Amino acid sequence: MKKKSLLVLLVLMVAFSTAVIANAASGLCEIYWMTSTTSGGSGVGPGGTESMQASLKNIGYDAKRYQDTNAYNARKAMNSDVVFAIITHGGPGRVVCDGDTTISANNVSSDSSNYSLAAFYKSGDFSSMKFAYYGSCEGAQTDDSYGNLLSYTTSTLGAASALGFYNSVSDTLATYFEQQLFQRLSSGDSVSAAASAAKVATYNKYSSYGEVDSYKIYGDSSTKIK
Repeated sequence: MKKKSLLVLLVLMVAFSTAVIANAASGLCEIYWMTSTTSGGSGVGPGGTESMQASLKNIGYDAKRYQDTNAYNARKAMNSDVVFAIITHGGPGRVVCDGDTTISANNVSSDSSNYSLAAFYKSGDFSSMKFAYYGSCEGAQTDDSYGNLLSYTTSTLGAASALGFYNSVSDTLATYFEQQLFQRLSSGDSVSAAASAAKVATYNKYSSYGEVDSYKIYGDSSTKIK
């Protein structure tokens, strides 16, 4: 091989390597799934969270997965996350963690089992977070006391986007939805495009939406995590 050709090849290899590094995702992603709450059921989300973790790792994220964690511990590292996800039971304004402790937006001083975002974080603390996934029933609803998790995560704390369900969802169909959602996000889709594709895929598989079509996106729906 001539020296000139070798030099061109080396330049191309360096350029390609730089492009790959530039396109790789990086940062911490934490995924929580709960099974031991008295709110009902067991085994919520394990298959979905395994798939979510694999999708995030495949594009370069440091993705960690935790089972049955107290709300205090689940909340305390959120400002370090580029992607945060919790798969659990829930209701308007809250998601349930281990020991029936909960995470909410607003602080409710009369509820000692609740760990609010407002009591721990200040405005803009989630500015490095691209996406928060609140995978629970009714997590996108607003409660008069506990507030709205998705709105507070984005509008107040500064996360780029957040997704949750307005209605009660089927565990099985929601698990499939989140698998599809994170696969599409990791392939480069925006949050809105990934959610739409995941909704269609869920219906095509089960001939039902299982209420996953009640998802709501807060913040910038054009956000991409890759």
